[in-house]
Amino acid sequence: EKTFQEAEWAAQARDRDGLRDAWTRLENLLSAHMAAEETHVFPSLEKVDPTETMALRNEHATLRDQLCELGVGVDLHLVASPLVAQFMSTLRQHAKREDTLAYRWAAENLSPELRNALALELARPDRATRR
Repeated sequence: EKTFQEAEWAAQARDRDGLRDAWTRLENLLSAHMAAEETHVFPSLEKVDPTETMALRNEHATLRDQLCELGVGVDLHLVASPLVAQFMSTLRQHAKREDTLAYRWAAENLSPELRNALALELARPDRATRR
């Protein structure tokens, strides 16, 4: 959430360098986060709810596309605050949906090994600096 806010604030302030830096961290965090979910949660969830899992996978694909498109705009200094705010709103809605469905299900149904692997992957300190 901190990185989300930094990107929003930088966009609102028209701080191009700050937005580029925050956006790079956001891209890295989200890419790693979605990959961890797709590796550790979705395969098991898909066995019990393939429709919902496919919907979450499709949302991930859409978010990746939007993240990439906005990233190009950020690099070219073409992205305005409303676009960033709209993306962040979409991202928060997705996160809320995942929390309600995937993470609640994972907490009750994933093996301890998979839960630990997911937790370790999501907590990695280098996730914000990958590129």
